[in-house]
Amino acid sequence: MEIEVLNETKMPLLGRKQVSLEVTALKQSTPSRAELMKEIASKLKTEEGLLSIKRVSQRFGSNNCKVIVNVYNSADLLKKYEVYNKKPKKKAAEGQ
Repeated sequence: MEIEVLNETKMPLLGRKQVSLEVTALKQSTPSRAELMKEIASKLKTEEGLLSIKRVSQRFGSNNCKVIVNVYNSADLLKKYEVYNKKPKKKAAEGQ
């Protein structure tokens, strides 16, 4: 998996920067968010807990995808500004 930084915008009032990336996964399907978190954190030299993946978009039949990520300065700012509305699945909640 190859990652190229396309654009980086600093947002000092929100304590974050927004990074646009192009990910090339040769002969693979679209990478999962967990895989992307690990690879992007190593590329940007930051912790996984400070990243929030906003969008992963890929054209049909292409092996390139565009990823938009918010990188926060602290975990407190991440919790303050990011809202997660997904409910955990019943199987995951039961421990199966």
